[in-house]
Amino acid sequence: MFMRSKKLFFIALAVLALGILTYIAITRNAETGTLEAEDSNFAVADTAGIDKIFISAKSGGNWTLERGTNSTWTLNKTWEVAPVTMQVLLQTIHDVDIKRQVSKAEHNTVVRSLATDHNKVEIYVHGELLKTYFVGHGTDNYLGTYFLMQGSDTPWITYIPGFDGYLSTRYIVSPNDWREPHIFRSAPQSLRKVSVTYPGRPADSFTAEVQGKDLIINGQKADDPAKTNFFITKLRDMAVNTFYKEFTPANLDSMHKLQPIAVITTEDQNPKLNNVLKVYPWREGDNPGHDPKYNALLGTKEEAINIMKERSDFLMVSPGWFMKPKVQ
Repeated sequence: MFMRSKKLFFIALAVLALGILTYIAITRNAETGTLEAEDSNFAVADTAGIDKIFISAKSGGNWTLERGTNSTWTLNKTWEVAPVTMQVLLQTIHDVDIKRQVSKAEHNTVVRSLATDHNKVEIYVHGELLKTYFVGHGTDNYLGTYFLMQGSDTPWITYIPGFDGYLSTRYIVSPNDWREPHIFRSAPQSLRKVSVTYPGRPADSFTAEVQGKDLIINGQKADDPAKTNFFITKLRDMAVNTFYKEFTPANLDSMHKLQPIAVITTEDQNPKLNNVLKVYPWREGDNPGHDPKYNALLGTKEEAINIMKERSDFLMVSPGWFMKPKVQ
């Protein structure tokens, strides 16, 4: 009887030990799996909740993108970001997925590369930091991009399903490329007045006052609705072709010595949307390329830009253009 009890005791002890070991193994695997999931979970499902993105380039430059009212985004509290550019970044943050973990053979090389060349990305949701990760360069076959979660030593190769290419360029911020390019942002219902002044031919200058669906041109109602709609549409289409990155005071003085071809001014119910564009001839030696352009000074700060001649010419019309031809 004693031997039988002893035997049962050791069996129970063995079963208990096996249970403990099994529990430890399961717990460890669960923890490892959780850590791996956290290390590789770069995507954000609810991008509508993202209200700030901070991007810091190892090569230099810190950029803060902040969501404002009406889903507009600003860059470093200075420039409004073009909606299409912001949508590409948010879609990337939403769609990014992992292709595979970096292999042991690749690990050290990839980590060293990330240490010297990366963009650090911080994503905030409802004012709280959600995640921070590092975006490296593309893989040799250009079909993946190295990502590393902050606090982890495990790099991953990421991609977007259905997209062939690398993602690193989508996190490179260039203000001149990311800025909202449209010059006259007034909606038809809030636009009050458009003035087009020609310093070299003042007789062709005009002021168009908006009264409902009508334009009053120099005090006279425009009687061609098609041309009225066309003009307002082209006004809203007017966009910057290039923001000049380096424009010195000497360059500005040189521009001021030229007579503008035209000065286009808008007034809106919202004064923040008022704008002025001074259009100048394209100077010889400015390398216009295949598409004719104008140089211009934008806004009260006179920021140097160039614009496409074709788009500008749609606005530089005469008062009589708005009127139907008189039947003889």
